[in-house]
Amino acid sequence: MRGQGITEAGLRKFKDILRAAGIAEEFRSLDCPADYSAVIGLPRERVCFLVIVKPVLYPHQVNQLAARYAQQRHGREERQDQRLLVLTSYLSKSALDLCVELGVCVLAENGNGYIRFERFLYEKFVHQKAPERNSPISIFSAKASRLPRAMLARWPAAWNQSELARSIGVSPGYVSTLVRRMLPISGSTLKIAVTKRGT
Repeated sequence: MRGQGITEAGLRKFKDILRAAGIAEEFRSLDCPADYSAVIGLPRERVCFLVIVKPVLYPHQVNQLAARYAQQRHGREERQDQRLLVLTSYLSKSALDLCVELGVCVLAENGNGYIRFERFLYEKFVHQKAPERNSPISIFSAKASRLPRAMLARWPAAWNQSELARSIGVSPGYVSTLVRRMLPISGSTLKIAVTKRGT
């Protein structure tokens, strides 16, 4: 779920959480500054949420968002309570803790989050697996071809990951990623057999 999809799904989840708590007020879309994806007002609650979308929210991003928001608000007098609301697909526990500490409202698609205004508090965290980062590693690249070459050079001797990484000049993490890409089925093993020509 990206961009607009995160915004729509996140706002639906936000409304569902408020309704479940007995706050059935209609949202009002307000004029939206360029820095935000949406601005949502709850007139009876006298609170306004400035919505930002981040597909994955990391702690350093929370610090940056809170600092930028504080700088934008500096010196302005608000008629109603304004809150920053970050909608995201994935939220780590450390990012959530930092949001609570800095007063940044946040909501992930699985319901993890922190929302607070005058008479409402929502805080939830259920561990979820972090999304895999898209790695540009190709098993067909020249660098990746070092792995089977090194294994075949010492065949049938066994290798461990750190020895293999040192011998081909890459990180152990790179070796691990290559092996996972070469063996996508869980429980697979890698067996390489070489026979002599003419046998």
